[in-house]
Amino acid sequence: MKSSRFVKSVSPVFRLVFILIFLGLQAAFPLSGNLGDAQAAPAPDPGLAPVMETGQPEKIEPRPLLAATPSLGLSVPSTAMLGEEFTFTATFDNTGADPGYGPFMDIVLPATGADGVHPGTTPGVDEYDGVSFVGASFLGSAIPADQITVQSFPDDGGGFGCVQHPVAVRPANDPPPPGDTSVPRYYDICGVAGDTLVTIILPFGSFVPSQPPAAVTITAEMSDLADLNTLLGIRGQAGFQFGETPIQDFCCSPYDATIPVVPGGEYDTSGWSPSNIEPALMTLTKEYVGPENETATGPNYPRQFTITVDIADGQRIGVAGDGAQNLVITDDLPDNIQYLSLDSSTPSGASCTEPSTTTPGGTLSCSFDSVLGGAGANDATLTFSYYVDRLDASSGEVVNSSTGAPNTSNNTADVEGAWEPIDGRDDTTPLPTATATCGTPCVGVEDQSIVVQKDVGVANDVSPTGNTPGDTLEYTLDFQVSDFFGFQDIVLTDVISDGQRFDTTFTPTLNFSGNPASRDFSGAFAPANYVVDNSDIGNDTNPATGGTQTVT
Repeated sequence: MKSSRFVKSVSPVFRLVFILIFLGLQAAFPLSGNLGDAQAAPAPDPGLAPVMETGQPEKIEPRPLLAATPSLGLSVPSTAMLGEEFTFTATFDNTGADPGYGPFMDIVLPATGADGVHPGTTPGVDEYDGVSFVGASFLGSAIPADQITVQSFPDDGGGFGCVQHPVAVRPANDPPPPGDTSVPRYYDICGVAGDTLVTIILPFGSFVPSQPPAAVTITAEMSDLADLNTLLGIRGQAGFQFGETPIQDFCCSPYDATIPVVPGGEYDTSGWSPSNIEPALMTLTKEYVGPENETATGPNYPRQFTITVDIADGQRIGVAGDGAQNLVITDDLPDNIQYLSLDSSTPSGASCTEPSTTTPGGTLSCSFDSVLGGAGANDATLTFSYYVDRLDASSGEVVNSSTGAPNTSNNTADVEGAWEPIDGRDDTTPLPTATATCGTPCVGVEDQSIVVQKDVGVANDVSPTGNTPGDTLEYTLDFQVSDFFGFQDIVLTDVISDGQRFDTTFTPTLNFSGNPASRDFSGAFAPANYVVDNSDIGNDTNPATGGTQTVT
């Protein structure tokens, strides 16, 4: 059973164990859509353009209203660490009424950043400090390189430039009419000089309106030279390479070419709505080291918090030998928890000021001389112990003694320190101060008079390995009683979901750990002390019988 630390001669810890048989209800989830259809529609090739029967240009006619409507949604994280990779999703959908053929997406990454200027070839002068492309995947598999085209916008004057789109073709009736309508005219796509255009061909021949949206995961990297407090916009659009038919009929009435159709043959990316990401130097997290973000109150239940600071790879916070510019982690404890001890801190050599060990609340502060960001996510850490006392710092009850209703201990923390930028173009007089917080609150722990946790393991694992039909599962319920409360006739109720059945050959057991050890107990439940309710099992399709069992 789980170990517990005991200080006083109260506060028993209990464990109830019972066995279930996993019936293993199975379901199949089909994927909708037309994967792989319309494969006869190849990427456009000027040498393979369709030839008109008469060889004469057709009469220019208005294009019919498009019923296939490609759309793209970007889900971009709010921040990314300097010099590190991050991922975001670009979700393709057809929000129209008809199928579209040859789905693709265009993604524009702000490669130049805040200080970069095309061509970005001179370090410390025009070097790029934005976001660069790494790769893309769909459903966990990398999208082949021949389905991805990466281009950089040139400078055609004024810091703006255009490239030829790799697949998007204009309709032949888009003015001015071409001399030979059988030769495809590709769209120009334009953006900030030096920024990156990524065109991704999706692995579908067509995309129907009823098809689930397709989420592509894109991996990018934030420059280690990126400027803090600067938003970098990622933009995108969706399209259908062949329009509303699976063939290249841009040449002929009714002129079905690439969607979206833009008169004049130019996609201007500056008009696309940006999804912003901000370069980050460091992050701070605070983790409760205990069961299920809850605790029984009293010194018999010491718990821990761990504070972790992650600094961007290769960046340094704090100036060696200058205490005024150190990296400092500060934790203002809520007034309803009692600090016990600082258990560890890394890196070594921190100078710490600790709260009182007799009065709840207070401030824990640790100063580190200088910390360099490494490959891991724990460049600086603190772990300390505490418990929830009966009274807070104002002598108020933490948990109501009349009702036993739970209370909450809300915790936060922050970190700051002087930063030495590695980009020589950044202002370093004075050194900028880097800060991070884990939120308000960043973690909340529920303080209770009695708490219960549930765990499960496989008692008998039949082939194949893992939770499969025929396995026997063992559930364990751990519960603890506060140092400041007493209970009689405790009743535990557990609802077992459909697909599992109580193993009637197993008798539930109870383990009791008290103090002194002479009060410990371990043994089987008496039959009169547990009940298995099967009234909700109908073994039919009747919705009124949900198939659950209740163990009390």
